[in-house]
Amino acid sequence: MVPASLAATLCLICGLWVTSYVGSLVDSSDSARARNTLQRQVLEAEARLQGRVREIMSLGQGLEAYLAVDPEIDRARFETFTERLLQGHDEILSLHLSRGARVAFSYPRGAEPFVLGENLDANPDMYVTLEAARESSRSFLSDARELRSGDRGIMVEVPIHLPLGQSVAARRDRVEGTSVFWGLASFLVDESQLFQTLQLSVEPDTHVLRVERADTPPRPLEEDFPGDMKLATEVARISVSLPTLAPWDIVMYRLRPDAGQIPVGAMMAHFFGIAATLLISVLSFFLVHEVFQVRGLALHDTLTGLANRRLLEERINQLSRMVEREGRGYDLFYLDLDGFKPINDTYGHEIGDLVLREVARRLSVEIRNSDTAARIGGDEFVILTCNRMEDEARLMFVERLRSAIRAPIAAGAGSLSVDVSIGMSRYPEDGLTAQEILRSADQAMYLRKGEKSRPRPKPTSPTSRGRGGSTLSATALQPVKVGVPSEKPSC
Repeated sequence: MVPASLAATLCLICGLWVTSYVGSLVDSSDSARARNTLQRQVLEAEARLQGRVREIMSLGQGLEAYLAVDPEIDRARFETFTERLLQGHDEILSLHLSRGARVAFSYPRGAEPFVLGENLDANPDMYVTLEAARESSRSFLSDARELRSGDRGIMVEVPIHLPLGQSVAARRDRVEGTSVFWGLASFLVDESQLFQTLQLSVEPDTHVLRVERADTPPRPLEEDFPGDMKLATEVARISVSLPTLAPWDIVMYRLRPDAGQIPVGAMMAHFFGIAATLLISVLSFFLVHEVFQVRGLALHDTLTGLANRRLLEERINQLSRMVEREGRGYDLFYLDLDGFKPINDTYGHEIGDLVLREVARRLSVEIRNSDTAARIGGDEFVILTCNRMEDEARLMFVERLRSAIRAPIAAGAGSLSVDVSIGMSRYPEDGLTAQEILRSADQAMYLRKGEKSRPRPKPTSPTSRGRGGSTLSATALQPVKVGVPSEKPSC
């Protein structure tokens, strides 16, 4: 289960990373496409934008010409003239007229961003603008403004310079020294309405356009917009040529939705990416689990769950290489059940299988985690220890195994018991390969059976080494007591 869980976790982590990476690639592609679209639109609309701004500036020049005739204008005449002046210009939100540095008139009354009677010299945002208006009669755009209504406006500033004791013709000729600064006409233009007029458009739910000075520092990006949207990341910034005090850009921002307002496309992309990742992780879990299960079936006995001959030989060879480097040996015990065949013949294979499973369980209890218990035949078992025991400890261990196996086994309403013959072999004295070590222990086990006077054909002598394993006689085991301490030596 652990390898399968690890594989599934790795697939999940990799899948989420791939989903995030692909999402960033899609996001970059979308940003590049939006930048190219905006650049094309701005190039097409730049001339229209310049023309629209100049048209608004010409309105200010018309007001300037009217003031040259009526420099002592009052509120009523201002409002009447301004109402006619702004007809057909829905993008203009308001007009403020300052006489000197003080706001004298506004249309409509009370409109943003200035207050009647306000001293613009005391306004930090207007001081530079007012100084530029005093020094030159050239119209220009000043900074964009955030309004209390939630709209955003662009200020088109038209300095008012009236002729000094000369005709309007002299005023138009701008003869040096013939005009004096009278005040400032400030047109507040709705930014979004201006973009619509210029046919500059973006997806309103995901992007927004802004006109900003090129030297504007990065904004905090926490301004509220309709639909609980907030400015998020800058996508594109395109320079435009406008009559301004400093270079201006048209900037596109991508909107960041609040919780619950993620765009459907992005939400679906992440949903399918995460779903695919989870699916792959689950499939990986089951695949690796099945692989290890199949491998386990190939290396373990299906009846008892112990190691089979193939896995036992692999561990013998592996242990042989390890102990050879460390200069020590190990022990192998070959067990054959006595009296098992009559049980199988009398009670059937079902009871026989129960006996084998119980013997396997008891052997597993008697060994350490580092040792190996294997079933290599019908009623034949092998115990492989990872180190060499002293002779006395080895005899005690064999007696523990025999006592565990001899204990009655519950079978239905009654109980059964079997005996066991045990042969032993040692590495490297009794063999250097797995086959030799097993053959030596098998020979020793048959000798033990012979000592019990149970005739059974003996196997042929080993041809490769000609060695026999150790035999345990009944006499040798007489002094050993059952229930010896179960402390087991470590590898």
